[in-house]
Amino acid sequence: QQIFSGGVFLLLISLMAAITALLKSWMVGLVILLIVPVFVVVNRVLGKRIAQRSYEISELAGQSAAILQETLSAQQVVKAFGLERRVMSSYLGRLTAMVRAAISLMLTGHLYEGTITFATTLAELLVLIVGSLLVINGTIAEPGTLVTLFLLLPSIIGPLKQLADMGEVVQTASGSMQRATQILDE
Repeated sequence: QQIFSGGVFLLLISLMAAITALLKSWMVGLVILLIVPVFVVVNRVLGKRIAQRSYEISELAGQSAAILQETLSAQQVVKAFGLERRVMSSYLGRLTAMVRAAISLMLTGHLYEGTITFATTLAELLVLIVGSLLVINGTIAEPGTLVTLFLLLPSIIGPLKQLADMGEVVQTASGSMQRATQILDE
């Protein structure tokens, strides 16, 4: 509920700033709006990977805990049949897989953040280039309009960035929640 209402508020802020930018200079406003699809695509593509990695980590953590619990509860049987190496190997294999999944999740998260940051920087650069050319050509009569557009940029991109960050958190949580639901259904 809170994430939804916060997301709607952020979208409204971004929308109002985008409308203002379009009214100031429709060409620069369109350049600013070109960044929106990047946020959507990154969230769709990398968000699914983040959810999958989170699910995988939860599953491996559960398997590791189950091996540990079984081993501790049957410690005398494990010792009696000389299964210590086998149990340790199985446990170590699960932990190694969990670490690999965690590293993969971390790398995917960094790729997600890096792509969003790159898109934001690219938008700022494009606004400066296109806006400067429009001022030089006389299409934008006042240089103050370019400054206004550049100052509006964080009001448009900032909320989108926050929404992308929320999306990453939600995707991570959804993977864990999916695993928890699967366990409860068993």
